[in-house]
Amino acid sequence: MDLAIGVAVAGYYYLWTPPNAQPPPDTLLRVPPEVRLRVYDYLFDEQDATQSTSQFLRPLLTCRLIYTEAWPMAFSRADFHCHTPEFYNRRFDMNSSVANFMTTKILRLPSVKLDRVRNVTISWRRGQLSVEELRRLFRELQYSPVQLDRLTFKIKHMNVLAQFGCKNAPLSPTVRDFALYVTWELPLLDNIKKIVFPSPDMEAKRNYQHLFAPDKPRISTSAIGGYTTFEPVPKKLGDWQYKVLREEPSVKTWILELTHPGLAK
Repeated sequence: MDLAIGVAVAGYYYLWTPPNAQPPPDTLLRVPPEVRLRVYDYLFDEQDATQSTSQFLRPLLTCRLIYTEAWPMAFSRADFHCHTPEFYNRRFDMNSSVANFMTTKILRLPSVKLDRVRNVTISWRRGQLSVEELRRLFRELQYSPVQLDRLTFKIKHMNVLAQFGCKNAPLSPTVRDFALYVTWELPLLDNIKKIVFPSPDMEAKRNYQHLFAPDKPRISTSAIGGYTTFEPVPKKLGDWQYKVLREEPSVKTWILELTHPGLAK
C-alpha cells in the first residue's frame, strides 16, 4: 500500500514537471549510432522460449529513433507465432479453393517488413491432423512470399497429442500418416532452410524411433490369413536432410530437424 501511494505521489509530481526538450546525457539517444547498434544486437540477441513475439519486440516502441534503427534486426530475430484457428477465413472445406490456411497476420505485414521475417512457429490447434490439411498448409507456405531460416511446427491439440502418447502410437493411422508425410512425402521448400518438428509429447523412445528417426525402421502392417502381422522395414526418406536432435534423455524434448540440402550452410 505504501509503495502504491509513493508511486501515485511520484506520478503526480512528474505530471507537473515541465518536460525537458533535450534527452539526459546518460540516455541511449546520446551515444553514437554505432554504439547503439551494438546495444540492439545485445537486446535482440535471441528470443527466449517464454517470451511472446510482442514481448520480444516491445523495446521498439520506446521511441521513433530506436524503432527506425532496430526494427530490421529485431524482426529478423523474432519468432512469429501463428495458430491454426487463424488460418481459416471461413468454415474449412477441403473442396473449396478459397479456404486458405495462410490468411494470418504474418502475411498482412507490409512487404518491407515481411522480407525481414526469418522465423515462424505454427501451433497446430485443430482436433484432427490429416495429410490433406498438411499438404495444403505446406503448399501455401511454398508459394508464399516468406523467406525463412526456420519454420517450427508444434502440435498443441490434446486429442491429437494423446494419439502420439499412447502405447501403440506407430499403429495409429493419424500418427503413422503424419510421420510418413514429414519423413518422406514433404517436398523441398526453396524458401525455407529448416523445418523443425518438436516431439509431440511422446514418452516411449522406441515409438519415436519407429516414427521419426531416419536411421531406424518403421513398423509395417499386413493382413495374412485374417491375422494382422507387424514387420520392421527400412524408412523411405524424402529429399530433405533428416536429423533427430537429442539434447536431453527425455523423448519429449527430442526434435526432428529437416534441412534443405541446397540452402544448408
